[in-house]
Amino acid sequence: MVSKPLSINDYRRIDQNFGIGAERYPMPILNASNLLLEAGLAAAALVSILTLLMLISRSKPVRFVFRRLVGDPTSSWLRATMKEELGDLCNRMSKVEDELKPNGGKSLRDRVEWIATKVDK
Repeated sequence: MVSKPLSINDYRRIDQNFGIGAERYPMPILNASNLLLEAGLAAAALVSILTLLMLISRSKPVRFVFRRLVGDPTSSWLRATMKEELGDLCNRMSKVEDELKPNGGKSLRDRVEWIATKVDK
């Protein structure tokens, strides 16, 4: 059985019988008051969601779980990284301090003082 294409009248009849289409659900008119109303509704929804999240985050069980899942691993990683970086920085600083102490001609300070005595003469 071959079906024939639907005509405009067929589409209108379907629309009237099943309640779909532009006649049943017209497009809203876009004007400033409607846009302002929709923006206000969106802002109110956002504020209510943020308030709900804030209330949930204040509960002790949620804070405990967050601290266990996020806070503890992050803080231990940060401590390890800082120890490593600070240890390296301390080693480098001690090398610079050693260069600034006089030690008989091999340090930077000894060389600068030797050059200063030659320039002053």
